[in-house]
Amino acid sequence: MDKKLISCCFTSNRPENWMMVYESLCNPEYGTDVDVEVVVSGPIAPDFNLPSNFRYIQTNDIKPSQCAEISRREARGDFIVITGDDLVFVEGSINSLYLDYMKRMEESNRRIILLGRVMREKHYIPNVPINVNKIISGWRYNRQSLVRGGPEAPIPSLGMALIDKKFFDQVGGIDKRFLGSYWDMDLALRFYQAGIKLEWAETALFIEREKDMPKVHPSLSRQVRKHERWVVDNLWIRHLIPEEPVPSDTVYDLYLAARPRGNPLYRKDTVFSKIRIDPVVQEFDDKDIKLYSQGPKEYKGVKWV
Repeated sequence: MDKKLISCCFTSNRPENWMMVYESLCNPEYGTDVDVEVVVSGPIAPDFNLPSNFRYIQTNDIKPSQCAEISRREARGDFIVITGDDLVFVEGSINSLYLDYMKRMEESNRRIILLGRVMREKHYIPNVPINVNKIISGWRYNRQSLVRGGPEAPIPSLGMALIDKKFFDQVGGIDKRFLGSYWDMDLALRFYQAGIKLEWAETALFIEREKDMPKVHPSLSRQVRKHERWVVDNLWIRHLIPEEPVPSDTVYDLYLAARPRGNPLYRKDTVFSKIRIDPVVQEFDDKDIKLYSQGPKEYKGVKWV
């Protein structure tokens, strides 16, 4: 039987990190139950030759969410993993992520997306048992103390997730209203709405290399994140009114915690809807997708073509 193919996709922020990510993925000593390709899209081209299973797709200086969607559409794999060039796969993690997924499918044939766990580099010591309290269990949202929820709350992220490519046929791709981040939160909640559950993997672990973070792309700037949270708010957030209680079966046990200075969009009286408030996904058009940004393309001085 032919092996399944996993496409690991990210945007071209820092080519100097690419081979580090690639080598952590494709070393045969780490397991060969699944084949892997790397797909990178964006305006920053490498100045070195790439392996045959590493594809770079050149674009103009378009916004990062669009680059991520190009990588997803160009992926040839049966599964897609959304990753970044600041994340390293611990030995055998991509293989164990796939085997864990297949085991769960054999046991119950559920429709799931399996997430690897992310740990900061300073907390990782090779060959030492993992301290689960040091794992970034909620990806960027728990790390920024934006999201709180009970045990039945959904996982609002797709970072390091193994996703069956067919699931995108059902829910669509990245919404072009996003500039460069938080689009995976929208996708994750759309998967939940479609009956596809996100679960944590048992052993797959990925290391966030914090020393690379100061070189972040403008898409991760504070100004742009403010825009992205505004988009999420309009797509998924219900504002509770005491006189008009919302039925519990229409919202998740998940809310946005209060932020400093009382940002009105992020209070304990805001919850996530189980049904997207705006049901229409504004998808990118294939025409000129590599040439010009579609949808919003600038926010407070951060701008793309």
